[in-house]
Amino acid sequence: FQRAYQIFRSVGEKRSQAVALQSIAKLYLDGGDARTALRYYIQSDEEYASDPQMSLSSHNNRGKALLDLEQPLDAEREFTTALKIADKIGSAKFVTRILSNIAQAQVRAGRLEAASRTVDRAFASVKAEGAANEIWRLWELRAQIALGRGDLETAASAIERALVNVDPKTSEDIFWQAHATAYEIYKASGRLKL
Repeated sequence: FQRAYQIFRSVGEKRSQAVALQSIAKLYLDGGDARTALRYYIQSDEEYASDPQMSLSSHNNRGKALLDLEQPLDAEREFTTALKIADKIGSAKFVTRILSNIAQAQVRAGRLEAASRTVDRAFASVKAEGAANEIWRLWELRAQIALGRGDLETAASAIERALVNVDPKTSEDIFWQAHATAYEIYKASGRLKL
C-alpha cells in the first residue's frame, strides 16, 4: 500500500492516493495501533475529500480509532459525522452499524440514557432496512447499558439474546466483545460457571 501510494502520488491520482492511505490506516487499526491509523485516516481526508463514501468510511474508522484510544466523546463526534454523510447519500446499509458505533461510544462515556435512545433508533433502522446481521450487536449494547445501570437481570437476558446462536467453542472473533460483556455480567451476578 505504501508503494501504491507513492505510484499514485507520482501521477497525481489523488483519489487513489487516499484509498491507499485508508488501506494503510485499516492495517494499523486492525493491528492495534490506533494512533498511527488515525494519522493515516486524517492524511487520507487531506489528500482527497471529494468522495462522500470514502469520507463516510474515514470518519467511521476514525471513530473506531478514537474509541481504542479511550476518547469516546471524540469518537462519538466522528461517528455522528459519518452518520450525517450516510443519511445525506442515502447509504441506509451503514446507518445501523454507525448507530451501534455511536451507542458504543456513549456507553464508554457513561452516557447510558443517550446510548439507550441510540440503540432504540438502531433497532428501528434494522426493522426498516432489514439489517438483521446487526441485531446481535444491538442486544449486546443493551446488555452493556443494563450492566452499567446495575440491572443484572436485564443485562443477562440481553446478552443471552445477543449470543443465542453463537457456539462459544467455535465463535468468530467479531463476537469477542459480546463474550467479554457476558463474562462481566455473569461475574457481577455470581454466576461463575456461566
